[in-house]
Amino acid sequence: MQKTTKRKEEREQQREQQREEMLQVLERFEEAENHGKNGDNWWNPVAYRIAYKIKMKSWPSCEEMRKVLSPIQNEYYSDEVLYHLMDSEQVDELRRFIYETKDRYNKKISITIAGRSGGWMEVDYSELAEYDRYTLESELEEGVIDEEEEEGIYNDIMELEELENEVAGMIENRHREYNKYVGTTEYYEDVTSTLIGDDKIREIYEEKGREYLKKAWS
Repeated sequence: MQKTTKRKEEREQQREQQREEMLQVLERFEEAENHGKNGDNWWNPVAYRIAYKIKMKSWPSCEEMRKVLSPIQNEYYSDEVLYHLMDSEQVDELRRFIYETKDRYNKKISITIAGRSGGWMEVDYSELAEYDRYTLESELEEGVIDEEEEEGIYNDIMELEELENEVAGMIENRHREYNKYVGTTEYYEDVTSTLIGDDKIREIYEEKGREYLKKAWS
């Protein structure tokens, strides 16, 4: 009898702990910090949208990029073109990550870039929102949810938290590794691999020379 009573008490304590965990997780999602509907401020946050900091700590250098270019490439390409190339590479990297992440989770989450300088990645988990915190809390207090259903709800909410933790870890790791990569010799070689080579540049110069002579003698 005493053992049965003790097990019952332990189970009630476990259920109480699980309830607290469920409500805390829902509160974190419903009161999530983000840049709101406009995407550029913190004043009107949206529930189930969590912001992750992705501000760059490493910056590429046009001067360093020129070290991996040939003399004729350095002559041909302006700083403006090279800076645009570096900016485009960062945009492409973001797009790849967003596509890969959405595809991994069967497009159940949406991802946007927010902040005035684009230094935040915001992930929207609203399609996975199944429970309202206040309604759930009220129904738990009133006892209208049986133990089996409550266990199912608990598992659903913990799965959501596990997913968010996984996504947060992916963003953090990708951001850290990308910052290590930017500015390395490998980075500059990869970025400049899309540029046209010396032979093509000579052809362009020769064609321009022919056009100039044609106009001069016409």
